[in-house]
Amino acid sequence: MAIARVQATPVALGTGTQTLTFGSPPAAGNFIGVLVTAYRNGAAFTFSCADNRGNTYTTACDTGDSNGARAFIFYAFNIATGNPFTITLTAAHDVAGSSPHVRGTFG
Repeated sequence: MAIARVQATPVALGTGTQTLTFGSPPAAGNFIGVLVTAYRNGAAFTFSCADNRGNTYTTACDTGDSNGARAFIFYAFNIATGNPFTITLTAAHDVAGSSPHVRGTFG
């Protein structure tokens, strides 16, 4: 089966925790990719990613520059699903101007 983008759910995150809900639940067995971009001047920070269906998210990328800009990519394969399907992104510290995006499910 060819890889195809199914849906996306962009949202801006100011601080703390943000929950993203898909318009329709992804199909069981699909792939979920989550891109988070953030900026925090002069201090380190981390994000975690989880969903309400118990899928395991792996960090594929955690990179940044000396000015405080960071990018994180999380993914989960062969997902369990249900309705609603929500992803929760949690910042370990207050982060200004970040914008996580659920880039889509692939199947």
